[in-house]
Amino acid sequence: MPKHEQTRRDLELALSRIQNGRPKNVAIKRKLSIASVAQEASVSTSTIHNRYPDIAAHIRALIGKDSRTQRNEMQRRLNKSLETIRQLRSDIVNLDGQIKALASENARLLTENSQLMAAVENEKVVLLPRKRNGENAYL
Repeated sequence: MPKHEQTRRDLELALSRIQNGRPKNVAIKRKLSIASVAQEASVSTSTIHNRYPDIAAHIRALIGKDSRTQRNEMQRRLNKSLETIRQLRSDIVNLDGQIKALASENARLLTENSQLMAAVENEKVVLLPRKRNGENAYL
């Protein structure tokens, strides 16, 4: 039997042993993967990927990672990420508006504070209490 056919047979037997819970070279608890099949068959993972892509596709299909499933999962994750980006950009716009409003209010309060401080430091000015909104306030 040619080496190529023997390796294919070894890979198929390794896959079967892992699926049936009776591997020889890997731990029984190890999950099915291309790496575990390669180790069980005593070949490299690149051998499976490069020389036996049909076996690699079969393993991926068995573990739910065939190319279509992977593509759909990646598309779902991409769409979710894009939606998150859209929401975060909207939040940035809203927060930027709040920052501008707070900066304006802060500037107004600083101006008012400096006017009040100037009035307090002026000996000729006497501040009288007055009621505003039910609270004592000074003018």
